[in-house]
Amino acid sequence: QPLWIKTEGQLAATAVPCCELCGAPREFEFQVMPQLLNYIVDDHDGGASEKAAASVEAITAMETLDWGILAVYTCTATCSLPDG
Repeated sequence: QPLWIKTEGQLAATAVPCCELCGAPREFEFQVMPQLLNYIVDDHDGGASEKAAASVEAITAMETLDWGILAVYTCTATCSLPDG
């Protein structure tokens, strides 16, 4: 289960949509905490990883973003994307 920032406004497990490819339910996989944003910005400002952000516009958008967590849910059937 995700570690939510507050008790109000949490996403219920029943609110997570099923996989659009195969229809299987999705389950919580991992979460990204807001502190990661600092590392992405630092890497782009001269660190080793240029892949952390695609452009200066992306950095500007990330600097103005205010978020608690990013919860990632994945397909329980581990279906693959179609070729092409």
